[in-house]
Amino acid sequence: MMGRRKIVLLRDEPDLPADMADRISATAGKSDERRAMAKDLLLLGAALATDKTVVSGDSTVRALFARAAATVRELRGIVWVHPAEDAAGWVAAGARAEAGRRLAVYVQPEPQ
Repeated sequence: MMGRRKIVLLRDEPDLPADMADRISATAGKSDERRAMAKDLLLLGAALATDKTVVSGDSTVRALFARAAATVRELRGIVWVHPAEDAAGWVAAGARAEAGRRLAVYVQPEPQ
């Protein structure tokens, strides 16, 4: 992966822009949602500092960040890939920033 330049090494821990964490937190309806989002803010910081991609199996926080993307513009272009959603095929195809994987258009599936 290093030879193909698929991994970006950061010198410092990535930070979100100044007020972004507060704007994201303001979109949470409940304190448990706020805590879940705060726990994964580091993922967003890393995504914004690199290729705007998150690979995570946490569908709950994905839905929360997708809801936040409606008001926090910087989140709209972040691509969120769940490992169970054919992540291996996505990587094999070049890991392109497909529009349907962006937080701006994510719709949480109905529970079955």
